[in-house]
Amino acid sequence: MICLAAAVSFTARGQYAVGDAYESDGIKGVVISVDEGGNHGLFMVFKGLERVSAMPTGVDAEIAERMMAVGNIDNVKDMRAAAKQIRKENPVSKQTMKDAKAQQKEKVDSMRTKIMALQPHMKAVYGQITAEGSNNQKVVEAYCSDNGLDINELFPDYAWAKSLGEGWYVAGDRELEMYSYVIACGVGIDLYKGKGPKEVLNMSLAANAHLHETPGFELINLPTAVWSSTMEKKPKNMNVDYHFHCLASTMDSKMMKVVFRYELLTTYLEAASVAAVHEF
Repeated sequence: MICLAAAVSFTARGQYAVGDAYESDGIKGVVISVDEGGNHGLFMVFKGLERVSAMPTGVDAEIAERMMAVGNIDNVKDMRAAAKQIRKENPVSKQTMKDAKAQQKEKVDSMRTKIMALQPHMKAVYGQITAEGSNNQKVVEAYCSDNGLDINELFPDYAWAKSLGEGWYVAGDRELEMYSYVIACGVGIDLYKGKGPKEVLNMSLAANAHLHETPGFELINLPTAVWSSTMEKKPKNMNVDYHFHCLASTMDSKMMKVVFRYELLTTYLEAASVAAVHEF
């Protein structure tokens, strides 16, 4: 999993474009959709940004940092060889690796337990869930209200979006696909055409350079892994009947080239953020 973070600076002007920062009633986010005039559209804010990082943490952070310094590696064979050499030159103790794996497993198990507990409720609403986040928010809120259930306990992310005020909703697949054009070039596309990790990072920074042009404004990191309110039934390689989608970057090999792309996946990725959307 490759996670690269972009950043935005907050400006105040009448017309907006996708990727611009936007602030309303003290809530800061990023524009994901605009009309032809650039005066109206959708903007997105994020929950738990402190959990999101441009780089891995713990044991993997040092290895990942050195990988960035290797150069423009554009094929799987050389990347694996470089990683092997880095680990050889900078050995990590077996206990440290064991502890890191145990912590990762604990986080994944915790998320799996939460999803398992939600299964009957996800089953009850699944037939009404769509790619539209606004629809899904209404469905979940109505389900909890009609059945006397605590939305804060069962669906805390929906409760968070609701707490932001009238008209806020957790992003669905439709809104996250819009957002994918802020941090990349859409869903399911080979983002960097086989370029290596260092060149990918440089491209990401260059693409977002215009967002830093206004001095004196606070910067926030844009997460590259975000949960969706859209659900999937019988997801592959998952031991549950229902699961939420997650917009996340993937890396695989194609013709011995490294391929980066964003997909709406089913995963137990514990570091993903949650997004809420509102019109402006």
